[in-house]
Amino acid sequence: EPITETYIFQRGSLQIQKTVHYYVAEVSGNLKLQLEEVNEAKWVKLIEANQAVTFPESKKIVNSLLMDTL
Repeated sequence: EPITETYIFQRGSLQIQKTVHYYVAEVSGNLKLQLEEVNEAKWVKLIEANQAVTFPESKKIVNSLLMDTL
């Protein structure tokens, strides 16, 4: 079951609503970026994720996941 985040941002004169789905998983291997959508990506341990994400709502999601794993 994904964790979903929806937010609105402004790009020029356009107001854009974006929905992001997060999936918690154990992973290995290399990343293949979708260059049109992603500037940078990396695998991180959940305990390190709060330092890796930049948006306040994303930090709330990471903190919630951390609390669920304790």
